[in-house]
Amino acid sequence: MTAINPTLIDVQHSPSGYLGPGDQSFGAAFRSEWIIPRSEWRERHEQNQQHNVSLKRYNLKINDQNPESSCVCNAAETCFRSIWTRQLGVKHSIDLSPMSLYTRICSSRHSGSYMADALDESKERGFLPEDTERNRALFNHLLHQNTPWIRKSQLPNGWEKTARHFRPLEWYQIPNDRDAFGSALLQGMPICYGRDGHSIAAIDLELDESSKRWLAVYAQSYGVATGDQGYQYDSEKKWETGGAWCLRAVTLPDDPLKPAGADGK
Repeated sequence: MTAINPTLIDVQHSPSGYLGPGDQSFGAAFRSEWIIPRSEWRERHEQNQQHNVSLKRYNLKINDQNPESSCVCNAAETCFRSIWTRQLGVKHSIDLSPMSLYTRICSSRHSGSYMADALDESKERGFLPEDTERNRALFNHLLHQNTPWIRKSQLPNGWEKTARHFRPLEWYQIPNDRDAFGSALLQGMPICYGRDGHSIAAIDLELDESSKRWLAVYAQSYGVATGDQGYQYDSEKKWETGGAWCLRAVTLPDDPLKPAGADGK
């Protein structure tokens, strides 16, 4: 258990691009057999900590979406990157570009988007790697993280050849069910969800020592100066938002040293 600063719990967010649940028929529902009884949550949480499998350990970066309204795509990218890094190891983590997804599902920098749209487009054509010094040595096609806004026609020629290597493969819709929400996190499935007009990525579950409440740990997309080094917490009343999805598996390369295969460098 950890004592959580109460000012970081259930923070009221200003709308930043999440339009609401939208079409919720975008995938299979979280399986009932995966729901962990509440009586076992604490034991499972302690096991995750003991074996260092919490996704928070593998989320190596907090994005900064300012001034774009790309929160949904930042949450989706955080979910993807956390799974990828846990599967391949920290040294093979790849920073991806939320803008490479956002520009394909919205009409303007502040038009916002639905979580289902981010999932649909990323599973079909993927993310581009972020334009970083390390990634320049690995990939032929790159894009900046979040800003400036660009139109999809400005994506680099042939971008699909690289982006297809970074696609969600297995995901599940999280119903308005707190037990399913908490169980997904305990089983290492990050959740892309939205509330108060803002979308965020839940990547862990924490038991608050002071209130004895289970809290979802989520990564903000406004830089490390927000909250506790970019992290804040939601109590259960914030989990039932509709339209949320969890990620279970992503594309992985045959050779982590050449993550784009023959299409890369």
